[in-house]
Amino acid sequence: MVQLLGLVIYYVINVYVFILILRVVLDWVQILARDWRPRGIILVLANLIYALTDPPVRFLGRLIPPLRIGGLALDMGFMVLFILLFVVQRVAVNIAFMV
Repeated sequence: MVQLLGLVIYYVINVYVFILILRVVLDWVQILARDWRPRGIILVLANLIYALTDPPVRFLGRLIPPLRIGGLALDMGFMVLFILLFVVQRVAVNIAFMV
């Protein structure tokens, strides 16, 4: 039963990491193509992606200040979220494949 829970956590985190990567792609598209606005099904998917990823990203963004490098500010909360997800994922894999 514990192994099954570990596998479920592993796959849920995999899906969430994929959604975070889609958020990065959407953010970069909006940065590079300032005139682009999502329409139709892309708008619905973008809203879903932001609704799923905004709460933890904003929470960590409030806790961890951005890293300023000249005129550039790197969102460290986003990076910490990725690292935390990968750590939890590794723990879930170890639980899932305990012998």
